[in-house]
Amino acid sequence: LFDDIRHMIGRMYRRQREYTQFADRLSEIITQLQAIEIVGRAPSDDGLCLPFTCPGALNVCGAACVAFGTTQHCGGCGDACLPGQLCSANTCQDDLEAVRWPTPPLSTPSGAFVSGPGTATQSSTGLMWEEVPSPSLYDQPAAVAHCAQLSLGGYTDWRLPTLNELKTLVDYGVDGGARISERLGGAPAEPAWASTTFASGPANGWVVDFGDGTSHTAPSGSTARARCVRWLPLPQPAQRFVATVDEVADALTGLTWQRAGATLSAAPEAACAALGVGWRVPSVRELATLVDVRRNSPAIDLTLFPGTENDYYWTSTPLAGTAGQRWLILFSGGSEGPLTGSSYRLRCVR
Repeated sequence: LFDDIRHMIGRMYRRQREYTQFADRLSEIITQLQAIEIVGRAPSDDGLCLPFTCPGALNVCGAACVAFGTTQHCGGCGDACLPGQLCSANTCQDDLEAVRWPTPPLSTPSGAFVSGPGTATQSSTGLMWEEVPSPSLYDQPAAVAHCAQLSLGGYTDWRLPTLNELKTLVDYGVDGGARISERLGGAPAEPAWASTTFASGPANGWVVDFGDGTSHTAPSGSTARARCVRWLPLPQPAQRFVATVDEVADALTGLTWQRAGATLSAAPEAACAALGVGWRVPSVRELATLVDVRRNSPAIDLTLFPGTENDYYWTSTPLAGTAGQRWLILFSGGSEGPLTGSSYRLRCVR
């Protein structure tokens, strides 16, 4: 019996030494692993790290798939732009939302293009467009990545257009079919993504629906077309807006605006004419130049235009082929569309 007890005690000591050696070795392995940066790997079911690749045009950043050319990953992983900037050609630049409009605003974009190899350039805006867009559908991050990797016409600095840029392609004079210039071949009558996210949060992004000409928000994970653009810079005023007590002058468009804009009117033409010579109801393209989609409720600079309501505002642009309907802009968020009605808000222009 005593011999059995001695043997058991001996085995216990030997196993204790083995356990101690195992624990020491495991600690060394953990220390070595902590010193290794594992990039581009994801955990498998057994806890090991396995290599992985990202689908489509997405890129590996740590253990995530992301699109470069976005404000969160502009030039590379974690290369985030500052507030008020956007990512263009993989470089953070000042936000272009307020300046991408024809000068002066055009009623339609037809005839305003110069041809290039696979491209069409709007001479009024300096925007060079991909003439025939990809037939694929993308969610908004994938659309951004698609344009950032496009090589066309000898250029590689393509990007997804901002909302204001994309809206310059809408042809409000088209009745049926794609509401976009015939110069841009292969344009489907479908929504297309802008790079602009909704001011209330990035879960929703802006689209322009070339089927009916409207602009509105959609979940950024939903799918739409992508038509890429690059910017040829045109001269811009050092200071765009100059405000007086009753008026705001826009040095970019050459328009002067009524500063007040909370009045409901059932007779907009008469109300503007009553202000004096030259005052009139703005076109939808003109009024849209005041929309600032970086703001919400209302989507306009209230310092320049105090009293603006979260409501529909008149334009003079009729809905082609439909009697009694006009295009209106909803300034709560900045969307636009045709409506029938008798009384809406009014801001006159000359």
